Amino acid sequence: MDLPLFHPSSVGQGKDKLAEHLKSTARYILIAIGGLLPIIFIPSIYLPFSAGKVLLVALAAVVATLFLVLAMLREGSLSVRVPWVLVGIWSLAAVTLASALLSGDIRDSLFGNALDSYSAFFVFLMALLMSVSTTFSDSKQSVIKLYGVIIFSALVLSLFHFIRLVFGPEVLSFSIFNSATSSLIGSWNGLAIFYGLVVILVLMALEQLPLSRAGRYVGMVVLGLALVMLAVINFLPAWWILGIVCGVSVLYGLVRNLWKKSARGGSDNTPSEVFVTAVVVLVVSVIFIIGGSRVGSFVSERLGVSYLEVRPSVGATVDVARAVYAEDLLLGSGPNRFVDAWRINKDSAINQTIFWNTPFDSGFSYVTTSFIGTGILGILAYLVFAAGLLWSGFRFITQAPNTDRFWHFIGLSSLASSVYLFVMSVIYVPPPSILLLFAITTGVFLSAYLRLIPSRAFSISAESGRVYGLALIAIAVLVLSAVGYATYAGTNQLMAVYKFNHAMGTAVEGDDVNAIDDKIVSAFDLARNDAFAQQIAFHQLSQMRAVLTVAEPGAIEQQNFQTSAARAIEAANSAVNLDPTDPYNHQLLGQIYSTLALVGVEGASDRARESYNIAKSYDPQSPIFDLLVADLALGSGDTSGARAAAEEAVRKKGNFTEALFFLAQLDINEGNVERAIVIVNGVAQLEPQNPARRYQLGVLLASADRLDEAVMAFEAAVALDPQYANARYFLALGYAEQGEVEKAIEQLTIVRGLNEGNEAVDVLIEQLREEGSLSTSLTAGEVVPERDGENGNVTEEDLESGLVTSPNPVPEENTTNTEAE
Repeated sequence: MDLPLFHPSSVGQGKDKLAEHLKSTARYILIAIGGLLPIIFIPSIYLPFSAGKVLLVALAAVVATLFLVLAMLREGSLSVRVPWVLVGIWSLAAVTLASALLSGDIRDSLFGNALDSYSAFFVFLMALLMSVSTTFSDSKQSVIKLYGVIIFSALVLSLFHFIRLVFGPEVLSFSIFNSATSSLIGSWNGLAIFYGLVVILVLMALEQLPLSRAGRYVGMVVLGLALVMLAVINFLPAWWILGIVCGVSVLYGLVRNLWKKSARGGSDNTPSEVFVTAVVVLVVSVIFIIGGSRVGSFVSERLGVSYLEVRPSVGATVDVARAVYAEDLLLGSGPNRFVDAWRINKDSAINQTIFWNTPFDSGFSYVTTSFIGTGILGILAYLVFAAGLLWSGFRFITQAPNTDRFWHFIGLSSLASSVYLFVMSVIYVPPPSILLLFAITTGVFLSAYLRLIPSRAFSISAESGRVYGLALIAIAVLVLSAVGYATYAGTNQLMAVYKFNHAMGTAVEGDDVNAIDDKIVSAFDLARNDAFAQQIAFHQLSQMRAVLTVAEPGAIEQQNFQTSAARAIEAANSAVNLDPTDPYNHQLLGQIYSTLALVGVEGASDRARESYNIAKSYDPQSPIFDLLVADLALGSGDTSGARAAAEEAVRKKGNFTEALFFLAQLDINEGNVERAIVIVNGVAQLEPQNPARRYQLGVLLASADRLDEAVMAFEAAVALDPQYANARYFLALGYAEQGEVEKAIEQLTIVRGLNEGNEAVDVLIEQLREEGSLSTSLTAGEVVPERDGENGNVTEEDLESGLVTSPNPVPEENTTNTEAE
């Protein structure tokens, strides 16, 4: 019996009910995942938050694709129309994949540590999501439901954040959202972008849909909540775009009324509250654009919420791009590898800021960072996508029939949403959830475009012959295999991260390090991540150093040292082999050999120096490796070499406290204190605005028992740089030796504010309060961590270099949660 390959019952008999049911199921999956994307998450502290969202979307996209492929097989036909927008996004996915495979760091480029938004996997997911979202062309009711779920998510988000603002961030934290600026959507500024999207959708619905009075009032309530949250967040780009959109809306409303009066002798019947609403949004936007930090500070101070996000400036990003293109114009540095390009090509002036060691994983914006990762071919793919979106939008506005008001609204609203989110990706780095929403809204626009704008389609039908039926099967297998394998591989990567984080997060003091490493090895077997090997090497290095602290190590300690050394070298070499472009991998290997050099292992010192030099080649502006070389040389008895390396570190970063302290200790150890004081004092006179030289002078004066002069030097350093943590720390020790207890406590309290979580400083404060003195003397003081761009308070002066910028106004009194992109 000759059984048909398919059952194309729709031919001549209307639509196939099973096929329509399969398509409908796919649409409901997309409605759920797209509408709830802002609020869904996996409540686990061991899984990166954004990665959990990406995983959920990937699984939903795979299932939706499966149902659509089954529907195609059921109908026995495939009709494809590929607008230039889809050509652009799939070209970008192909270029990103090619660049990843040739990048030299394939795992990071394909997946990143947690399905990162610049990875080839994520770009592929965006292309897939955009493509399957075109299935909404069969049902305008599905799009309306999608919009309804998005509005529902906005209301849930508002309620979530209002509760936390009123009752504190510990409420509804789920052990994940630990600060007031933590958000369900992925980032605080990302929340502002989402609310900007909500404002645009609501304004267009009020303008274009025949809503009842109750419906209009509900829309205005949602819009009001969105504006309140935008005021709390105070994300400047969102205000600019909303101001432009509302300005155009207001002008259009005025001109339209005049035109309709002249044409028909009457006025527009649009409710006046709609026009007033647009005017209100425009006025609020202008206030926050002009008010800047003053208005933002007024709101944040009363709510106890402030946020500042720092990223490389346009100029700094262009400089990195220029250097990368000089090496590989065609495919760039590889996706998700901006941090590597930044380390090698950053401006040396960044070393004089608190962002000198910040590992920026993105440039000025998502799109500009992608340009660096994918080269000129990536730029061309983006141009095809952007031109296709604008051309399709122009054709829709000028040619789409207005016979169906709902489809017209869907097309215009989704077009506005897509353009808005795309512009945000050009001028900012949105979180993954926003980028995925962008893919969905673009797919919805394409649905309306394909529905209302006729064009030719490529079709395959099983009725045309057995060959065509086999072609449909081949297409189905190819699509499902590609989608399934990518999701499987991405899920493996994420589950490995989960196992690693669980191993580290459940470890407590006193646990056997080798047992912890065995758990990490199980994660490593699942996905070969150099970060896992790094951690094992660090654990074993710590074991080696612990043995060295034993006064008279016995046979057991010596055996443990040898075992740990072997494991450490093996793990560090694995990390280097997996990612030879990460300088920390080479640094860790060098530190292991440095430890072996301390016990006289032949050749260890040379290998350590070699590893440090390789690390320097991947981060040439960092002074850390020079200081490590200096410490290695000092351990080998090469004092002159140690001094030269430490001075090179200071040359790269003039206020590198650790190197200055190292040089001061060299002078003290050599008995050249008085000569060093004269030299450093002369340098300080030549550099009167350099607080680091005052600090170095203070250390030397303290070692010469010239306490009062040392205190004066530290006071001068603090006067020049009020946030110089080490100068304040040593000044506090000096005050304590002088008996100025209250002054010492005051300085240590400031140091604690600059270094939150520094338990050593807390102990000193408590000791001063209880005993009125310190057991730690000024001459025995050690350095404390300085401010940095990731967790230190950022001031306007920190942004004056022109190498970094922030989309958030800097509050006048800065007590911000700071995040470095």
